[in-house]
Amino acid sequence: MKQYLSTLALLLVAAPAAAEWTELGGNDTVTFYADTATLATAGGIASMWTLVSSKTPRSNGEVKFSSIRTRFEFDCAGQRIRELESRFHAGEMGEGAVVGGHAEAGAWEPLAEGSVKHEVAQLACKKG
Repeated sequence: MKQYLSTLALLLVAAPAAAEWTELGGNDTVTFYADTATLATAGGIASMWTLVSSKTPRSNGEVKFSSIRTRFEFDCAGQRIRELESRFHAGEMGEGAVVGGHAEAGAWEPLAEGSVKHEVAQLACKKG
C-alpha cells in the first residue's frame, strides 16, 4: 500500500510535465500554448489549461517566473472567459518550482475578438 501511495504521489507531481502543449503563437518574448488533453465540457461551459512561456525571466512584484500555467473556463454561448487557477513556474514550459499562483475563480470577462484568449476559447468550444 505504501508503494502504491508513493507511486500515486509521483504521478501527480509529474502530471504537469506530461502535458501535450499545442503552440498557438507568440512573439519575440513569449509563446502561447493550450493543452487540449485537459479540455472538459459541461452544459456549454468548457475549461482547459493554457501555458505562457517566456524566453526571458519575468516578474510580478517580488515573484520571478519564466512561465505561467492557467486553467480558464469558457462560456461558449456567452463568449465570456474567466480564470480558474494559475501557477507561476521558475522554468520555461511549466517546468521548475511553482513560485506563485492562485486557485480562486475570477470574474467573467467578455472575449476580445482577435486576442489570444479568444483563440483559446474558439479552440476549446470547437473541440468541446
